[in-house]
Amino acid sequence: MTQTLQSGPPFNVSFAGSPNRYLPGESRPNTLTTHQAAQVQNWTLGDNRFPTQAQNPYLNFSSFAYPAAFTPGNPGRNVFEGPAWRRRSFRWPSGGR
Repeated sequence: MTQTLQSGPPFNVSFAGSPNRYLPGESRPNTLTTHQAAQVQNWTLGDNRFPTQAQNPYLNFSSFAYPAAFTPGNPGRNVFEGPAWRRRSFRWPSGGR
C-alpha cells in the first residue's frame, strides 16, 4: 500500500465589487478574525464537485471586509492553505516472481 499525504497549496484571498478600489494590483480584503477562524472547521467539498457554485465554501465570508478607500487589505500573500490532499493506492501482488 502506498499512501500520499500533502498539505494544500497556498492561495490569496481577493475581492471584487467594492466602490473603494483605487489602488493598482490585486485587491485584498481586511481580515476581521484569525486565519483559523476564517477557515470553515471540518470542511468537506460536498455532494457536488461541479459546478463550483454548488461546493461548500472553504472560508467564512463574514471573516472579511472591504478595506477603506485608498488602503490595501491587511492579509499578506499566500496566507491561507487549501485543503490537504490524501491518496491511497493498493497494489495486488502478482503471481509471478
